[in-house]
Amino acid sequence: MVKSLVIALFCTVAAAGAVASEFIEGQHYHQYHDEMVAVAPSVTEFFSFTCGHCYRFEQVLPELRQGLGEQVGFRQVHVDFGRAFDPELSRTLLIADVLSIKEEIKQAVFEGIHETGSVSGIDDLHQLFLDRGISAGELAQLTQEHKVDETISQWKAYQEQTGLNWVPALVVNDKYLVDHTSVTDQQELMSLLNYLLNKDVL
Repeated sequence: MVKSLVIALFCTVAAAGAVASEFIEGQHYHQYHDEMVAVAPSVTEFFSFTCGHCYRFEQVLPELRQGLGEQVGFRQVHVDFGRAFDPELSRTLLIADVLSIKEEIKQAVFEGIHETGSVSGIDDLHQLFLDRGISAGELAQLTQEHKVDETISQWKAYQEQTGLNWVPALVVNDKYLVDHTSVTDQQELMSLLNYLLNKDVL
C-alpha cells in the first residue's frame, strides 16, 4: 500500500546531474483519463498521516512548492484506504484548515504518530485542538459540519478515480499520476512535474 520512494527524494536538491530530457507515459507517469479537467495548473499530493514516507516527504514539500512557482496551485488530500482511522485523520486535517491552524496540527499529528506515540485514536486527535484553545463545543460543531463530510467524500472519489494505491503520490493537473520510483533525485522530480504541467499547453 505504501510505495517506497527513492532515498534521494527526501534529501536536499542533488547536485547538477543528468536530468531526463524526455519522460515516458507508463514509465514516469500514468494518465488516468483523457480529458483536461484542471482549470489552472496544479499539483495534488495524496498522503496519509500514518505513512512514514509521507512524514519524511513533508521535509521536501516547502522546497518543492517553491520550485513549482506561485502560478501552480498545490493542495494535499488525505487518503482513505479503508482503515477505520482514515476518515478521522481526514476530518482532522479539514477542521484544522477551517481554524487556520492546518500546518501546526498537521505537524502535531505526524509527530504524535511517528515520534512520541501520543496519537493513536480519535480522542488524541481532539486533544490536539483542545490543547490549542479550541473549545469542546466548537470542535463538536465542526466535527459534524456537513461540508467537512462532503469534502471527505470528494477526496475519496478523487482517490478512486486516480487508481492510486500508494502514498505519497503526486497528481498533476488532475490528470497525470507521477511514478516516484522512476526518478533518481529531487531535481529530476521537479523536471518531471514541470514537464507534465506544460504537457497540454498549446
